[in-house]
Amino acid sequence: MGGRKGGFAPVELAERLTGCVVGAIPPLPLLAEVPVVVDEEFLVAHEEIAFNAGRLDRSVVMATADYVRIVAPVVASIAAPSAPAPSLPQAAPRQPG
Repeated sequence: MGGRKGGFAPVELAERLTGCVVGAIPPLPLLAEVPVVVDEEFLVAHEEIAFNAGRLDRSVVMATADYVRIVAPVVASIAAPSAPAPSLPQAAPRQPG
């Protein structure tokens, strides 16, 4: 998208523009002037995606490939790279006795 930093809209603005409460705003093109942007790594990592469908009590689960085909989002590297999970210390073997 050409930016170096991004963030979320203030709650009041997001709810007014979308007609949905925060937490239920779907990743769909609700406003022509606001593009849907999806992180490239997210799309590669998930075969299916789930999101609230404009209400907190309704959800949609769909194949990621179908989502990309239907919504045609802007795909960009927008998230920080995933950090590898920290390794846990190994327990010492128990001695018989």
